[in-house]
Amino acid sequence: MKKRTLCWMAAVMLAAGVAEARSPVHPFNGKNLKGWVGYVGDSTLDAAEEFGVVDGMLRVSGALGYIRTTRAYSDYRLTLQYRWEGEPTNSGIFMHIQPGEDRLWPKCYECQLWAGHAGDVNDAGDSQSDEFRRIGAATVPKLQPASERPAGEWNDVEVVCDGNSMTIFINGVLQNKLTRMNNDRGYIALEGEGSPILFRNIEVAPLKRKR
Repeated sequence: MKKRTLCWMAAVMLAAGVAEARSPVHPFNGKNLKGWVGYVGDSTLDAAEEFGVVDGMLRVSGALGYIRTTRAYSDYRLTLQYRWEGEPTNSGIFMHIQPGEDRLWPKCYECQLWAGHAGDVNDAGDSQSDEFRRIGAATVPKLQPASERPAGEWNDVEVVCDGNSMTIFINGVLQNKLTRMNNDRGYIALEGEGSPILFRNIEVAPLKRKR
């Protein structure tokens, strides 16, 4: 194929909005917590003891707090799996944590993992979207009946953050959709708020964007 033809095809693809995909990243390496920082609300506790690595999984003890990435992300597809060690209680995934001092409830959007409510979204720190503004409440409830698996089994979570919108799937079921959010970039965190919970296969895949 002639070079001129290849150049023409590349131009057509770019005009159509097709771009080269950047490679996914894995914030958790399965060996240590490099690239993460923990915070707990109880000053008598040591964050280093509340978050750890067990058999290649990231373990969150359940003490009120979170462990977040040291890198901020935007325009991505987050996928991960979680499983309760024992009785399912409460946890969550924070997206778009804003830079600044870590505090118990940072400004972010929380995808609830609270047992029976996985897929609800909380507007931690007064984060907003059209859905929060419309209902005038701090929680946008999930769209479908609970889609979590029985206690002890792994659950699959997918969160797509595309510009100022966010779409959440729990075990393949569409559970929430936010639009016109007032934050579209920030840290990702895993919350402790109950019993111990395990996370694995954490992947952040950048979305394809027009050049």
